[in-house]
Amino acid sequence: MITLNLISQESRREIKLKRIYDLLKSTYLTLLILAILVSMMFLIARIVLQQNFNNVVSQTTLITKNSQEYNSKIREINSKITSINQVQNEFIPWSNVLLELSEKSPSDISLTFLQVNQERNSIKIKGTAGTRDSLLSFKNNLESSTFFYQINLPLANIFEKNNIYFEIDAKLRTENLKTL
Repeated sequence: MITLNLISQESRREIKLKRIYDLLKSTYLTLLILAILVSMMFLIARIVLQQNFNNVVSQTTLITKNSQEYNSKIREINSKITSINQVQNEFIPWSNVLLELSEKSPSDISLTFLQVNQERNSIKIKGTAGTRDSLLSFKNNLESSTFFYQINLPLANIFEKNNIYFEIDAKLRTENLKTL
C-alpha cells in the first residue's frame, strides 16, 4: 500500500507543534489544577490547625486562670498558717506560773497581787505571810524553781515576825515555761 501525504512539510511541522503545544497545555493545566487542589488542602489544614491552636490556647488560659486562683488561695492559707505558728511560738502558758506559785507557797502564805510583765520577763508578787520563816521558805522555794531567778525580797519585809505584808520582784525564765 502506498501512503499518500498531501500535506506540505511545513503544515506537518505546524500540526506536530500544535500537538506538542496541546499536550503541554493540557499538562500545564493538569499541574495547575493539582497545585490549586494542594493549595486548597493546605489552606483547609491551616484553618483546622488554627482552630485547634485557638482551642488549646483558650483551654490553657482557663487552666492558668484557675491555677492562679488556687495559688492565691494557697498563699493566703500559708500566710494564715504562718501567723498562727508565730502566735503559737510566742505563746507562754502562764497557768504554769500559777501552778508553780501555788506549789511553792507554804500554807500560811496568801497571795493578793500578781503582775507579769512579758516584755521585761518579770513578775511582781504581793501578799501576806503568817510568819517570817514561812516567808523565807517561800523565797527559798522560788529560788529553787526553774521558772524564777533574781528573786528580790526587800529587807523591810523580814523585820516583822508575824502577819508580814511582802512584795517580791523576780525575773522569769520564759524559755522554761514554754517547754512544759
